[in-house]
Amino acid sequence: MAIKSLDLFCLGASHKSAPIDFREELYLDEEQLLKGLPPVKNKFNFSELAALSTCNRFEMFGVCPIGNDNQQGSSMPTWNYKTSQKTVAV
Repeated sequence: MAIKSLDLFCLGASHKSAPIDFREELYLDEEQLLKGLPPVKNKFNFSELAALSTCNRFEMFGVCPIGNDNQQGSSMPTWNYKTSQKTVAV
């Protein structure tokens, strides 16, 4: 079996890197994560996508094939995701 080249990424904000008002904007509860991650995963053709959202930090981890085609034409996309309460821009 051939091993594909992959991009692995992590983005996040914690109490060490961002003020509380910014972290509050990133917070997503379990229902929002379960509803919001699949469309993002599908839109950017990630093979894996996971997120951790607590009162102190938000982290998102993903895997996508190198050279993955998406709307921006690069392997690491920029995106806006709207929940029912807020917009998360990455």
